[in-house]
Amino acid sequence: MKKRGKLLLIALLFLFIAVVTTGCGGGGGGIPTYTAGGTVSGLTGTMILQNNGGDDLAITSNGAFTFSTAVADGSGYSVTVKTQPAGQTCFVTNGSGTVSGADVTDVAVGCYNSGSLDPTLNNSGIVVHDNAAGGNDWDEGYSITTDSNGKIL
Repeated sequence: MKKRGKLLLIALLFLFIAVVTTGCGGGGGGIPTYTAGGTVSGLTGTMILQNNGGDDLAITSNGAFTFSTAVADGSGYSVTVKTQPAGQTCFVTNGSGTVSGADVTDVAVGCYNSGSLDPTLNNSGIVVHDNAAGGNDWDEGYSITTDSNGKIL
C-alpha cells in the first residue's frame, strides 16, 4: 500500500509540473512573435535601419529586408533610418504601427541622391515663376513642404 501511495504522489507531482509549465508558456501557450520588414528602393550605398530603437540592420542593396528580432503580437514596431548612405537621403513610409497576428511586410524605404533636382518637374527640375508680369515685383516664397515620397516642394 505504501508503494502505491508513493507512485500516486509521484504521478500527481508530474501532473502538477505539467500544468504549471503549460500555464507559464512552457507548453506553447506564450504570445506569438512576428518579424518586421519591407522593401528598399533607390539605394546606392550603405545605410543602417533600426527597429524600436535598438535592432540595427545594415542594408547595402535594393530589395526586401527583414529585421532579425521578432516582435510580440500586439506590440509596436518603429522603423527608422539610423545612418543615411553617403550622398543620399532615405525616408521611411509605413514605418510604425502595431503587430497584428502576422509578419509586417509593408515598410517602404525610398532613397534619393541628396541635392539633386527632380527632372520630372518641368523637364529640368526647376520651375521659374515671374510675378512681375502681373504689375508687381513680389516674387516671394511663403512655405516649403515635402510630398508623400519625401520630395521637397
